[in-house]
Amino acid sequence: MSNETTYEFSPSNLTENTELERILIAQGRGVPSLKSFAMAIDVKASRIYHVSRTPQMGVPYDSKSYNWEALERFFMRRLVPEGPATLEEVVNKAWEISEELAMTNKRRGGKALSNAKLPRFEGTNGKEVPIRKFKYFEMDCPDGTPGLDAHPVLRQVIILTKDPLVYAIVHQSMEYTVLRPVTPEGEFQGEYIKVISNQALNSKGYGPAIMTPANVAQRYDEQ
Repeated sequence: MSNETTYEFSPSNLTENTELERILIAQGRGVPSLKSFAMAIDVKASRIYHVSRTPQMGVPYDSKSYNWEALERFFMRRLVPEGPATLEEVVNKAWEISEELAMTNKRRGGKALSNAKLPRFEGTNGKEVPIRKFKYFEMDCPDGTPGLDAHPVLRQVIILTKDPLVYAIVHQSMEYTVLRPVTPEGEFQGEYIKVISNQALNSKGYGPAIMTPANVAQRYDEQ
């Protein structure tokens, strides 16, 4: 996990100088992480970190403050009709991603709750097994991974927490999924295979709000 700060709501952190700040104040939820903002507009997190720390003339540097004017300009240049089309949609998308990241990383009991709430069936050993919770966790998913439908090669891939590889599904049973790492060109990467249970895939697999081309590209950059 990154070390960026997720602010609690406080007048000392937000003013009403920009529309972006006014939206955050009106919602009263605080501020999503910079990583969530980056995913919301499909850019690498490092770019958002850099923009947020842009020096402001006449303002002393404060490591716990963001340059909201710079962030707003950066977001405005990346609004698109198909969404997010407004600053408010950027903020809402960032919150959606922030909550999904929290669940994926087992904060607030997210891992246990996510599997406990899923429908189950009796496995081959007689124990109850959760179903796979996202459509693109299924090998025969016709739509591929949400957010990657425009990708020229990687239309359906799996990303797992604490794992630098990007995987494709190569085989599947009701209870297990067999994964192989793939290159950005869609070729298999070596002979390594990973067998993962439904429960582990549900807990470790990234959800649709996090699966963006930029996030996939960042995984390759980190390898």
